[in-house]
Amino acid sequence: MKFTAKSERWIPTYIGLCFTLVLSFLLFFQAEPLNYWIDYVGNHAGDLQLRIWSKPLEKESPVVVVYIDDASLNQEGWNWPWSRKIFAKLTDKLQQLGASVIAFDMIFPDVEENIATQVVERITNNPQVPERFAQQIKGEEGRFDYNQLFAQSMENGTTVMGIIFTKKGGGQGELPPPSLTLSPEISQELQILEMKNFVANIPLLQRAAKHAGFINGFPDLDGVYRFSPLLVRMGNDVYFSLALEAVSLFTSSRNVFLKMDKYQGKDVLEGIRLNEKEISLTPQGEILIPYRAKGSNFTSYSALDVLNDRLAPNTLDHKLVFVGFSASSLGDLVATPIKPLAPGVDIHATIAAGIIDGYLPYKPAWGKGVAVILVFFLGLFCSLLFPRLGSIATTIIASFLLVSLFLANRFVWLQLGIILPFSFPFLVVLTIYTTDMLSGYFFETKRYQIVRKVFSQYVPAEYVEQLLEKEPEFGLRGESKELTVLFSDIQDFNSITEKFSAPEIKEYLERFLTPMTELIFINRGTLDKYIGGVIMAFWGAPLEDPKAASHAVIVALSMQKKLGELNGALKTLNRPEISIGVGINTGAMYVGDMGSQFRRAYTVIGDAVNLASRLEGLTKMYRVPIIAGEQTQKQTNNEFLYRKLDRVRVKGKKNLVEIYQPLCAIGDASDTMRKELQLHEEALESYLRGNLEQSKAQFQKLIDSYPENRFFYEGYLARIAASVPAPPL
Repeated sequence: MKFTAKSERWIPTYIGLCFTLVLSFLLFFQAEPLNYWIDYVGNHAGDLQLRIWSKPLEKESPVVVVYIDDASLNQEGWNWPWSRKIFAKLTDKLQQLGASVIAFDMIFPDVEENIATQVVERITNNPQVPERFAQQIKGEEGRFDYNQLFAQSMENGTTVMGIIFTKKGGGQGELPPPSLTLSPEISQELQILEMKNFVANIPLLQRAAKHAGFINGFPDLDGVYRFSPLLVRMGNDVYFSLALEAVSLFTSSRNVFLKMDKYQGKDVLEGIRLNEKEISLTPQGEILIPYRAKGSNFTSYSALDVLNDRLAPNTLDHKLVFVGFSASSLGDLVATPIKPLAPGVDIHATIAAGIIDGYLPYKPAWGKGVAVILVFFLGLFCSLLFPRLGSIATTIIASFLLVSLFLANRFVWLQLGIILPFSFPFLVVLTIYTTDMLSGYFFETKRYQIVRKVFSQYVPAEYVEQLLEKEPEFGLRGESKELTVLFSDIQDFNSITEKFSAPEIKEYLERFLTPMTELIFINRGTLDKYIGGVIMAFWGAPLEDPKAASHAVIVALSMQKKLGELNGALKTLNRPEISIGVGINTGAMYVGDMGSQFRRAYTVIGDAVNLASRLEGLTKMYRVPIIAGEQTQKQTNNEFLYRKLDRVRVKGKKNLVEIYQPLCAIGDASDTMRKELQLHEEALESYLRGNLEQSKAQFQKLIDSYPENRFFYEGYLARIAASVPAPPL
């Protein structure tokens, strides 16, 4: 398939527009099942931002965590649950250390059996045990009622117990009074998460604690906890989470109000107001968990240290203490955006600290609308602009857009506390940029392949690589420029071919063409074509060559030298020796990829090309191996020694053209050659002025002095005898 420059621009444009429209559609309509992958990308981009920009925990944060860790289990017993006696002792110790509020991230749904009662039941009907002994043990039952002991310890302070709400199953334990009660109309309109049943604490403990909060958590589909409900509903009753209940007690903020707004005629939850604090929530009553920067941990203690009095007095003065599990055997470890595994109680502590500190970043419901708008307009802008710019300009603009999105995201997060899904606008810019770069690479590669294919026929492989470093189409478009062209032809080639078969002619030509072409390639020439025994080559395109004329003359002289070696080899094979004529000319010509839709070639055309061909044809008449045009001689006369041959008229032109025979490099010229050349120029000047008798005598003298060149000078004498001027070309 052939791509034009226009189609090359539109292909990445179409791809970018399609990607933009599809992503905008998915973000707007949240279509399943692709919505899962959109959430996946958005969530993990948000996780990365959390790890980068999360606010560190306040150094004097009032939130403290007490862990029931492996060390605690090791001392107090690995059998879980612990006796209520241990929890009573733990509660007493925490209160003695000054804890203002103690929140248990656990539930106590079952009554702990009194060991004294169990003993009494076993011995009452045993005749071997005296009744007096049984009565004595029964009198000690109160000492071993650890449920009551735990209840008494909680009554001495402010304690919050845990509750678990379920969507099915029967109730267990005693449910405390609701935090709020809604009217039936509002309850039906709000989308607060509704539960059907619960697992709570035994009545004795719940009544002693007086307060409770649910400890349910709901991870995203990838198992990571990013949101947590602060409110759940059972019928018209609303209950607070453990963190919210604990904070409301700790801050004495018992006046909690729902913030609602009308959307499409219905009440939609926006958040809650806790005295003067406003907490933004999702319509379902969830809060974005305000995770803190990695390495920013809560002040924490082992339950073992508390039980063994290893904490200094007043350590927990005016502290909100959460008690939970960190022991791996108890299975309360959860995945968070900050840590792969963290104690579940940390989520409650994190929410409580965020409410107290006022650090509550949130994802507004209108955030996806902002993402859709940005995706659509940025995608449209990038799709239409990038394919029409160069790679550097595209990279600069794409970098500017990406940096701007990054800084805008950072600003609204850190300064406004709003988390917007900038990952999708970021993704659309990056995707369109990448698509444009890849398509550019693809089409550039295709163009390079074309250049390599075309020019590998004309220039050596190492020169092709130099061409590829330039604009890929520069040589194919065609242009007018000054070049030097060379024609070489085997003289009497037709008569030679009549003596041999086609395979023999092929082998004969290869012996000649291969070394001659090698000379052209070595000297930066471009091979144009072979026509039988004719070689056409030029210099200055596609590679720039400021010494084009000089290289052409070097090749012409080298051809004559190489021909001597070749003829020696042909003679041993009983093959005819080769004699060639070479024509060289420098001038303006048109160069480029030319031809028809069936066959094309990189070649040159123009009057200067035609003149070179005619100069090659004159080599027979002047009996010289090489003839160069006037411009070639002018550009190289400081490098080579030339013999002026004549002044001729080109067909269709009024001005005469001087023609020359290059003899050798100036440094290689002998004194004899220079003297002969001087005599020749004097004889030729006489001839051109019309002094035929004088020129005749001068040419005769040259024949006598330099008999090895007699055939050349005899040509002039023949013309003088016939009084024939130089023929037109």
